[in-house]
Amino acid sequence: NIADHIRLTWKLSGGFSDPVELSLAQDLAQLQKKLQPSTARSQATTSAKTAKTAKTAKLSPRSPWLSIAAGLLFLVVAGLAIRQFMGSSIEMLVVKTVPKENKTIHLPDGSTVTLNERSELRYPSAFSGSERAIEVIGEAYFDVSADPANPFVITTPSSIVSVLGTIFSIQDHKKGPSISVTVKEGKVKLHPKGKSKSLTLQAKEKGIYMIATQKYVQEENSNLNEMAWHTKKLAFDNEPLGNVFSNLQKLYGPQVYLEKGGMLSQCKFTATFNNQPFEEILEVIRATYGFEVERIVQGASYRLKGGNCE
Repeated sequence: NIADHIRLTWKLSGGFSDPVELSLAQDLAQLQKKLQPSTARSQATTSAKTAKTAKTAKLSPRSPWLSIAAGLLFLVVAGLAIRQFMGSSIEMLVVKTVPKENKTIHLPDGSTVTLNERSELRYPSAFSGSERAIEVIGEAYFDVSADPANPFVITTPSSIVSVLGTIFSIQDHKKGPSISVTVKEGKVKLHPKGKSKSLTLQAKEKGIYMIATQKYVQEENSNLNEMAWHTKKLAFDNEPLGNVFSNLQKLYGPQVYLEKGGMLSQCKFTATFNNQPFEEILEVIRATYGFEVERIVQGASYRLKGGNCE
């Protein structure tokens, strides 16, 4: 135990020849001298801890707001990354039509597009961003779902057409002489590429941009059959026969010639047809004016002989 160790130490020290002299004051002074550097270091450490604590305490009221800001920044960055990833994964779909073929396509927003023959449509499998953007080459009929917050934008070979919600048709073929937009309902803006001027068209108006002359034409759409290729309906109200045959050719293909030329081409014709065969319509015209019908080039065209406007 501790007492035994003390006794042993005392006995061993008895052999020392020099006496041991103790000075309490001197020993205390030496001890204080040895302790001074340690005390200084301790005080410095204590001061540093106090300063750090004070600094930490000074920042602590703002720390919740910094955490919230950091969290919001993370969410924004994550959202942009997800949006970019989603945008890159959206598939672009392409629809084309061959001669004498029409196709109706239902878009992701509920809008419908009907392509006329020899036309092309490119559209995303899902709309993203602030615009509903598609591309059209050729001729197409649109029934656009209303969505004021996300305009419907159509890019054609020579123009950009924007709408909010309406029914209209566009015709713009590659290397074609003009761009035309016919509005049935709503409002449409026709903006040729590279031009500062645009046309805003209302219901029952037609806009034409002549590419070669760079001229605009805006007129009332008096032709009731502008969209007949889509509706399959033809309506004539005192229409000259020359215009009637032109509309029939656009819808059905065969050409009709008048033997007496210009004189009979001005005969006025009034009738309405709803998706009726070409031969049936031609028979109505023949009976109305007393023509004789001659088929030429294996039905690709017809010649009307005789007859009179009365």
